[in-house]
Amino acid sequence: MTITNITEIQNPNLPKFQVIKENQDIYVPGIDAGNISKRNGMVYCLTGSGGSGKTNLLLNLFRNRHCYRNKYTIYFISALRVHFYQ
Repeated sequence: MTITNITEIQNPNLPKFQVIKENQDIYVPGIDAGNISKRNGMVYCLTGSGGSGKTNLLLNLFRNRHCYRNKYTIYFISALRVHFYQ
């Protein structure tokens, strides 16, 4: 079945949010490694099986002075665990 008509209804209970403007074209200075992202506001998604070195890679990126050491003040790390049962 194909959806042909979508009607949007505005929620009158939502508060007004202030728009946050970020410039993603800013390069972070001092990153010498050529194969990692140098842009402001980047997102990494590390996926793999257990024991494949995801955490080790992430820690080494933040410990190395040529990578991300002392470049950022706030880090958001989310460790999700997903199980697929059959």
